[in-house]
Amino acid sequence: MKPLTVIISHTFVCKLAPVFLLVSTALSAPEILRNVNNNNFTTQQNDENFNSTKHIPSLNISHLNWQILDKLSFEDGVALENYKAPYDIPKRYMYYLGGYNHENLPIWIIKGSEWDIVEGVRKAQTAELEIYFMQMAQRFIKSIPARSTPDNPVTKAVFLVDFADLQYRQVIHLPTVTFATGMLSAAAHLIEKYVGGAYVVNANFATRILVNIVRPFLEGIFSKVFVYGNDKAIWMPEILKVFPKNSIPAWYGGEKGYKPVEVYG
Repeated sequence: MKPLTVIISHTFVCKLAPVFLLVSTALSAPEILRNVNNNNFTTQQNDENFNSTKHIPSLNISHLNWQILDKLSFEDGVALENYKAPYDIPKRYMYYLGGYNHENLPIWIIKGSEWDIVEGVRKAQTAELEIYFMQMAQRFIKSIPARSTPDNPVTKAVFLVDFADLQYRQVIHLPTVTFATGMLSAAAHLIEKYVGGAYVVNANFATRILVNIVRPFLEGIFSKVFVYGNDKAIWMPEILKVFPKNSIPAWYGGEKGYKPVEVYG
C-alpha cells in the first residue's frame, strides 16, 4: 500500500510567514535571538517563564557551522565528537544506529515525539542543543562509509522516525519553530546530500503540522520522505520492505532480542 499522502498547498509553501501569522495569533509570541560573539555562541531568549543568557566556550564556533560540517579539520572533528552536552541533553534527545539495510546503508532510528525541543528553547539551551545536533549529524555522516566498497559504494543513510503521540505544543511554539527551521535551513545541503530516505511512522495531527512547517526548507528530499499514520497494519509491511528485521526493534516489526549497533543518549 502507498504511504499516506502529505498535501501541501503552494500558498503555505511561502516559507513560514503563514505559520508565524497563525502561531502569533494563537499565542503571545516570545522572542528569540541567537548571535555569535567572538568565538562563542550567545543565546538570548525572552519567554514568559524564562529569561537568561548562556555562553559556550568549549568549541571554536568561528570554525563550527553547518556549511562545513562534513569538511571539518581533524582537530575540529575530534573536538565535536568529544563534546559533552550539558543539562542531560543526550538523555533527553536520544537516537541510535539500528543497523544496516540490504544495500548497506546505515539505519538511524529516532523517537522524535520524545524530543522536547520546547523545553530546551524555554530554558535557553539552544546553543548547546545546536552543537549537540551538529555532533549527531557528524555521526550520521561518519557512519555512511562503514560498509562501503568499490563495487558497492555507500553515500547515504536512511532514517526511521517515530512520532507517536507528538504533542501539539511542540509545533506551535514560535521560538521553537524559529530555532528548528533555522537549523534545517542551514543544514539543508547536508540533508539533501546524505539522506537516502526517511520513513515517518505514527504520524498524528501535530506531525502533519510539523511536516508542513519543514517542507519549504527541505523540498529537495521530500520525494524520499514517506509519512504513515498510526495504523501499524499499514506501515509495518512497508517498513519491512526497506529495513531488515535484524536492524530494527521488534515493535517496528524487527526481531525479538534485537540490539542496536550504538545508542547515543
